[in-house]
Amino acid sequence: MSTINIKELRKKVGVSQEKFAEMLGVHLRTVQNWEKGGVIPDSKYTILRKIETEDINSPEMLKNTLQTPSIDSLMELLREKDRQIDRLMTMLENEKSKPK
Repeated sequence: MSTINIKELRKKVGVSQEKFAEMLGVHLRTVQNWEKGGVIPDSKYTILRKIETEDINSPEMLKNTLQTPSIDSLMELLREKDRQIDRLMTMLENEKSKPK
């Protein structure tokens, strides 16, 4: 995975850390952590990479991009739902196999 310079990206878009965090649906401290080199989760990395590659350079463009889900983000959402269903099925199977 290549690195993304979050601070540079945010400044190119022209928003504060607070606004960037709000638009991405994360806490301000999360953006601050990313700007210091913190680990970016895959779901957010995909969005940030899209912002970077589509040369988004205004808050309006960022807002429009964030409102349009990418195929990658939809696929990740489906994978997470599948994992949740698997966990529930395992729990149900465990309950069934308990002696009464």
